[in-house]
Amino acid sequence: LPLAGSGIEWAVKNRRTNVEADLSRKREFPRDDGLADRGVRSIMRVPMVTRSGLVGVLSLSSSHPNVFGEREQAIAEHVARQIAPAFENANLYEEVRQALESLRSTQERTVRVERLSAMGELANGVAHDFNNALLAILAQTQLLMRQSSLEPHMKSLRMIERTATDSAQAVKKILDLVKFDSDAE
Repeated sequence: LPLAGSGIEWAVKNRRTNVEADLSRKREFPRDDGLADRGVRSIMRVPMVTRSGLVGVLSLSSSHPNVFGEREQAIAEHVARQIAPAFENANLYEEVRQALESLRSTQERTVRVERLSAMGELANGVAHDFNNALLAILAQTQLLMRQSSLEPHMKSLRMIERTATDSAQAVKKILDLVKFDSDAE
């Protein structure tokens, strides 16, 4: 329901109970016209306040006039004082639940980033060792190519050289991919 111009707005602003005895005779608030049209005759609005502030308004209505007297008001105010902390606790619980969910999500992202970082370091180490081995193979292959003139040997040496070069390129692509993935996180 819209609050502007309503008894609920008045109860919120004044932090006091508002009782209207008979809406068919007298309406204090323009928004009560809709209530009266729906058959509401008596209405009481009780603010629910805790130490930290307003948590809601308990609104009671009846199709009979003059239902809410001093006794009913005292009971409703007592009930509102009992209910208000439960509403506040429910709100606090929801805030804590959302904070916990956010913390879990952040923790999962952190674990994922750390895992990718560890994988990147491992890939760098393996690639470094593999590149050292490939460099030794290439150096020895090129040395043998300079010393040999036999075509069957040269064909095999060129194949070894091409395979080692291709393998070095594959390692470079893997390192570039790992670097790209870790930059994306």
